[in-house]
Amino acid sequence: MINRTIIEKILNLSKIGLKEKEKESLQKDLSDILDYIEKIDELKIKESETLLFKIKEYSKAREDEIESFDNKKGIVALFSEKEGSFLKVKSVFK
Repeated sequence: MINRTIIEKILNLSKIGLKEKEKESLQKDLSDILDYIEKIDELKIKESETLLFKIKEYSKAREDEIESFDNKKGIVALFSEKEGSFLKVKSVFK
């Protein structure tokens, strides 16, 4: 469990100032996190190469395929404003 001394050291090292109520809340939250990690450590989990293999198999990148697009003029016609060979769009920044 996290005690008050540890909380004070953490706050001092991080140069954070908290009110008493916030310190108590932080102490409880950190203790809960450590308790949860201890529960996870108690689990006996063996490494599973099968799972690793499935993840690698699933995340294969597909090959790029070049496809032609024949309706470029149709898309350009949808723009309301043009300036020379440039197409104008509404500003995204104010």
